Amino acid sequence: MKKKIAIITTSEITITSFLIDYIDKLSVLYSLTLILNIKDVKKFASLFEDKDVEVIDLKIYRGINVFQDFITLISLIKIFIRVNFDGIFSITPKAGLLSMFAGFLCRVKFRLHYFTGQVWVTRKGFQRFFLRNIDRLMGFLASNVLTECNSQKKFLEDEKIIKKNRLQVLANGSICGVDTNQFKPNNELKTKVRSSLGISQESILLLFLGRLNRDKGVLDLANVVKNIYQKNLSDNIQLLIIGPDEENIKNKVEVICKDFIKNIHFKDFTDEPEKFMAAADIFCLPSYREGFGMAALEAGACALPTVASKIYGLTDAVSENETGLFHAPGDVNGIEEAILKLVEDKNLRLDMGNKGRERTQNLFEKSYVTGEFMTYVNNSLSLYFKKKMVIISSTEISIRAFMQEQIKMLSNYYSVTVITNVQNFENFESALPRVNIINLNIKRDIDYLNDFICFIKLFIIFVKNKYQVVFSITPKGGFLAITSSYLARVKTRVHWYGGQVWVTRKGFQRFFLRNIDRLMGFLASNVLTECNSQKKFLEDEKIIKKNRLQVLANGSICGVDTNQFKPNNELKTKVRSSLGISQESILLLFLGRLNRDKGVLDLANVVKNIYQKNLSDNIQLLIIGPDEENIKNKVEVICKDFIKNIHFKDFTDEPEKFMAAADIFCLPSYREGFGMAALEAGACALPTVASKIYGLTDAVSENETGLFHAPGDVNGIEEAILKLVEDKNLRLDMGNKGRERTQNLFEKSYVTGEFVKYIKTLN
Repeated sequence: MKKKIAIITTSEITITSFLIDYIDKLSVLYSLTLILNIKDVKKFASLFEDKDVEVIDLKIYRGINVFQDFITLISLIKIFIRVNFDGIFSITPKAGLLSMFAGFLCRVKFRLHYFTGQVWVTRKGFQRFFLRNIDRLMGFLASNVLTECNSQKKFLEDEKIIKKNRLQVLANGSICGVDTNQFKPNNELKTKVRSSLGISQESILLLFLGRLNRDKGVLDLANVVKNIYQKNLSDNIQLLIIGPDEENIKNKVEVICKDFIKNIHFKDFTDEPEKFMAAADIFCLPSYREGFGMAALEAGACALPTVASKIYGLTDAVSENETGLFHAPGDVNGIEEAILKLVEDKNLRLDMGNKGRERTQNLFEKSYVTGEFMTYVNNSLSLYFKKKMVIISSTEISIRAFMQEQIKMLSNYYSVTVITNVQNFENFESALPRVNIINLNIKRDIDYLNDFICFIKLFIIFVKNKYQVVFSITPKGGFLAITSSYLARVKTRVHWYGGQVWVTRKGFQRFFLRNIDRLMGFLASNVLTECNSQKKFLEDEKIIKKNRLQVLANGSICGVDTNQFKPNNELKTKVRSSLGISQESILLLFLGRLNRDKGVLDLANVVKNIYQKNLSDNIQLLIIGPDEENIKNKVEVICKDFIKNIHFKDFTDEPEKFMAAADIFCLPSYREGFGMAALEAGACALPTVASKIYGLTDAVSENETGLFHAPGDVNGIEEAILKLVEDKNLRLDMGNKGRERTQNLFEKSYVTGEFVKYIKTLN
């Protein structure tokens, strides 16, 4: 079923001049209702008879009429309640105020107002104060605000009408762009139109096209023409003024130019402005205020140079000294000087005209601007109607390392919130655009008071925001998120099991942590794990009932970017030199957190044994990772006689550099969720020596991409390492197969895609 959108404006001309293309495109995707003041409803409706468009005639007057405006407001409220629109879009001040107010009261989610020119800019006293604050109120009531150009955006922000960064400009500006196939130079038309107006083909024709009122500066233009003829500065200038006369401007122009009236031509209205632009030589727009000055763009498309006031809006429509000349608003002498400069220099006129057409084609083509508007509306609407999803983790690094790409993809389909313990909020926020981030002090270790506070905060967040999906990773983040969301009655609660901490624990601690995992599995509506061996382990241990647990793709939480992780001989040489490691050495690499569960001390004992037994004199060990249990000092004690062969690095956010530098990757863990580092090493064409435990048996293919040993078996580790040290061909073969396997089964784009696909299937 199509979503329903209402477009509200004051007059028909706004629709026919600016929004026709929008309506054509919007009506394909949405059910549209146009609400405006219509002279002939039947005739106006006929413009849209083949489209999904309803037309409603509503008396929205431009001027202030408190009684009538109140009636219009009530009428809008009734319409909004009856139709239950998904979104409303207003343009023009009065229509904007009434529709934004009515939409706010009726709780329409998507309320878009498009700011055009500000009437109050040229007003003074109470009138300026009142109208200015009407604009502020519209900005407050709207959920989304657009404006026509960057100079207007800056003006509205500087004047504190709209808070900074709320206001958006689409494409390069303009409300609808210009059809450069409609607006274009046409010498045949030039001759024809001039003949019909009785204007010589040799005359320099100045053109003003717009509403005739004081704000448009038409009287200033009339005074310029009078001065030029009185001073005998030219006898070849004609002025054509086209537009509806709102303030008896025509008579005032005739009075000003009474002695030269034969050189002034009037036309009340045209629905073919391109004809008269094709006939002119210079376009004049001496306005005191403009939203954007669309007419200047259209003139540019017709290869006309423009003489215009240097005010916001026009400074975007006209490129100074390139497509036109500026003057100060109200500066008759400045207008005169600019016009005469173009009158006297034909080459300058032609050059500016050609550049104006080129600029309009490149930056303001109608199809491009319309497309940007459609993209904006589609994205904005989808944001308001997206399902809400929240992702919870104990640590920022878990999000960065494993979930960043998935979150970016999910944000296309969900309104995503991430809750984690954030260290650098600004940096973390920039890494996840379009994502709401909540910083919550979730500690990895047990802290009963802090854990209870986090639990209560999560419960409140879940109740308040009514998320459709809660997704958790890491044990502590999972426990708090799943229990609190269960109590908050969130329908879909997904927990992703990583490594089980309790596997290496004993006694009550093992019992307690094991049952925490069981409770999470019971309270979660959906459970995932990283690999098939872990799935079997959790089922065998009766943590999860059989067939409840699911593995996505071929396993792993996020896959590997094999364009990032790859063999690189140049990098190998460079990194080894920086570490003081010989290019001929066999470099063993451990990369991960430094604790007992990772088996780093076993690896240190292996290196000690190899050197003590003189089994090799060519082995170096590089250990990279944050030291959680004073492991570095313990390694230094174990290998004190061979410490020159051991290298340490606390942390790296470029693991691929060091994997490219190594020969053998070592992961002698006592427990792992999956062993992502083994996959990344495989992508870098490194063979892996690893413990034969769940997780690693999926990450490493035995005797194909690496060798296994029993966890804690120092002799087994030693044997496997020496086998690879002594057989270069075996190392290379296993490395090549590791890269091929990672590319075929664990490529990041594939794994991420499967994850997103899974989430989208959830109710």
